[in-house]
Amino acid sequence: MNAIPYVSLLLAVVLIYAPRMVVAREQAKQPEGYDNATPRAQYARLGDLGQRAQGAHQNAFEALTLFAPAVLACELRHVDIGRTAALCLAFVALRTVYLGLYLGDKPSVRSAIWGLGLLTTLALYVLAIVGG
Repeated sequence: MNAIPYVSLLLAVVLIYAPRMVVAREQAKQPEGYDNATPRAQYARLGDLGQRAQGAHQNAFEALTLFAPAVLACELRHVDIGRTAALCLAFVALRTVYLGLYLGDKPSVRSAIWGLGLLTTLALYVLAIVGG
């Protein structure tokens, strides 16, 4: 159980690059193929799936910048590992569902799941503050 927060951090990183693989595949389908010289210039020409995957990729970076410090703050404050682990697992599960909804073009449900993921991160901060 002690490793769950750290495994969750690793999984959050994996969730950054999972949609990036979709982006690369969609870029390779372009008439000019994958533009390795200026791949970011190619994003605007991607179809819906490629653009959603790129959005999911970018959003996963944003989520990690909030989640990682929250996890580490709980570790530094010696928050009960069961609480930290539960919130970390919830975050990873919600972010996995979020990714599927983003790629599946379900924006309303995706936004609700995004909000729940944010709440799990905020809860980690609260636990670190109160020493839960």
